[in-house]
Amino acid sequence: MGTWQPLSQFAEFAPFGARPPQAGAPLPSPPAVAATRVDKTEPLAIWWLVLSIVSLFACGFIFGVPGVICGHIALSHIRRNISLRGHGMAVAGLAIGYISILLWLTLITPILGVAISKLGNTTAIAKSLRVQADVQAIKTQLQLYESMNGFFPTTGQGLQALVTQPQNDPRPTRWYQLFKELPKDPWGSDYIYRNPGLKNSGGCDLFSAGPDRQA
Repeated sequence: MGTWQPLSQFAEFAPFGARPPQAGAPLPSPPAVAATRVDKTEPLAIWWLVLSIVSLFACGFIFGVPGVICGHIALSHIRRNISLRGHGMAVAGLAIGYISILLWLTLITPILGVAISKLGNTTAIAKSLRVQADVQAIKTQLQLYESMNGFFPTTGQGLQALVTQPQNDPRPTRWYQLFKELPKDPWGSDYIYRNPGLKNSGGCDLFSAGPDRQA
């Protein structure tokens, strides 16, 4: 029994004008299909865009600064790896992030200035109240000294007469230690005492020289 062959292999059965195929010739192979490249989006670019949008409306520094860092890292990764996408998102995120930080700086700077000024005023008020309390405490002990002896310490004896017994005239006949240590004002200076007073001609002067230490 002979080998079976298609009719087209015989010239008498071939289509008119067609060239009969050569025996043993290989069949044509199908055209090659090029592989399709699937690009991947850089995750940091997505995160940066989300963080920058959030920072625009709230917590500009908390989300804005980390977002700017993520944006620059994402751009660096995209430049090194051409298969990564997301360059546009990273650039847009950087622009929004920097705008957000500038806006929040503009808003926060005046608020910080007011807060600092309020804090400074509070400190000054606290120091003033302390001076008043110290002066009142010293006045109380001076009045006690005067009630026991009939006179106040002189300018020369000073407030130290409330701590150690004076050895010069007028000497107190009844003396008790009324202070173990004299208080200092909030600026570290001694309180100023004068008897007779220059500012209070009918009594004694007792005051703080203040921060400039000017009596």
